[in-house]
Amino acid sequence: MNNRKPLVAVLSLLAGIGMLTSCGTPAASSVASSAASSAAASSSAVAASSEVASSAAVSSEEVVPDYCKGFYEAAIGGGAYKCYVILHTNGVYYASFANDGMKVAGYYDYSETSIDYTYKDGDNDVTVTCPAQIHCTEFDGKEVGTYGLKDGVLYGFKAISWAVNWTQNTKDALPITEEGKTVVTFTLEGNEFSTLELKHTGTYIDTLGADEIDGTWAKTDNGFNLTSDKGEKYTVVYNEDKTKATYTDPKGATLTILPPVVEVDQYLLTGTYKGSEDGAVTYGANVHLYESKNALVEVTVEGTVNSTVTGTWTIDDATKNITLKIGDANTDITYNANLDQYTANYVLVNNGTTIATIPVATALNAYFTFTGASMLILKCFKTGTGELFINYGGEKDTGIAATWTYDKATYKLGVAIGGVDQTLTMDATTHAYSFTYTASLGGNDITDTLTCPAEQWGKLTV
Repeated sequence: MNNRKPLVAVLSLLAGIGMLTSCGTPAASSVASSAASSAAASSSAVAASSEVASSAAVSSEEVVPDYCKGFYEAAIGGGAYKCYVILHTNGVYYASFANDGMKVAGYYDYSETSIDYTYKDGDNDVTVTCPAQIHCTEFDGKEVGTYGLKDGVLYGFKAISWAVNWTQNTKDALPITEEGKTVVTFTLEGNEFSTLELKHTGTYIDTLGADEIDGTWAKTDNGFNLTSDKGEKYTVVYNEDKTKATYTDPKGATLTILPPVVEVDQYLLTGTYKGSEDGAVTYGANVHLYESKNALVEVTVEGTVNSTVTGTWTIDDATKNITLKIGDANTDITYNANLDQYTANYVLVNNGTTIATIPVATALNAYFTFTGASMLILKCFKTGTGELFINYGGEKDTGIAATWTYDKATYKLGVAIGGVDQTLTMDATTHAYSFTYTASLGGNDITDTLTCPAEQWGKLTV
């Protein structure tokens, strides 16, 4: 078991009972780049501002469009939150949000490909045709988005909870407190303490040998070119499946180095707990069950990861129940076929004392949904069952069960809540189904009209 930054002496799971949205959208037809291609930064990468250009010089062959010099800024919340984006010449972007309160970085791929971008100006939709675009991903290849560039404006890059338009700064630059974000860390095969760490600013730290080497890097189609501060040339070339890479020094000597393993969630259980006492701390748990059958559990305190623990997991093909193994402890995670959901309690213990019991669960996967005009939501699952939720400070399960039926011959959908059949009507124009329901919750009656559009229930006809 591998523990880092331990918060408590014992972390265990017991079987039991849980940012960015865009207000502007690029036209789907004009998003041509893939996540894989964006990870390989374009040789015609956009030039950074003069403040950062020294970290990754532009070669004479590179084409730098006049309308994109790489340093953009925006003021969010009526000017209260200063934000900026830097496009480095090595194909890496760096963004600072909310007065340096949040900083992110990743790869971008620049192309002179037209893209239509639509954003809100008050209540009006405004569409701009941009002659160029950047396609952004995280360093591990996860999609971030595609954004337009035109006349010194970067359209739609996401800041805080909004997609906004960023203006190129050609005069007085914002104070730059740019921190080096790690792009990738290679380790020497057989020695995890000898590393090669590449920073997003185009610099690197090499401790693979006896002496530390510092310098700058540039991305290639299949690895990286390194130039030490002394001007010596090194290369890093991935093998075919990118599980290893060959590091070659100026004399031709080679080392085998290992990139980090990128784990992909097969299941993710999350949840939080906050006590009722004044000043109670909010604890959270993120249980990552990876496709590799490895597992990672993150414990958060007030939303920040405080400790992690690793393990493995197995699944029973018949019951779909999961066994999580952390150290010597085996823990069951139960599967609810009705909800198509995994649940567990994460028990946080310190010196034998329970600090918090955190209910965690995978997200519910509704087959189709009735949404109320007020706050009720009926989620219907493939099993022919359903659950009624209330949207009050977030979706909460009311504990009221439902069932549904569908007759393909007559296109008739039937719903029963709490064992009582509901009277459904279909709109003659939109073909949406709707019904009115009154739920008794906490001593209060909540009446709502719930509607399921044709594009939701229409999948039943297939």
